[in-house]
Amino acid sequence: MPQIARSPNHLYRKGSIYYFRHVIPQDIRDSLGRSEIRISLQTGYLDEADPKPEY
Repeated sequence: MPQIARSPNHLYRKGSIYYFRHVIPQDIRDSLGRSEIRISLQTGYLDEADPKPEY
């Protein structure tokens, strides 16, 4: 049975694009003025969004 690719917790897909998401710790949220950071990775491919290290 083939395995289904799963995204790591720090990545999510919106439409066809992957985004990086990180929750900001509670103690510094007020100084930054936001509760999380979201950045477009400008790719629809999971392998590009979360590359595996090459050993």
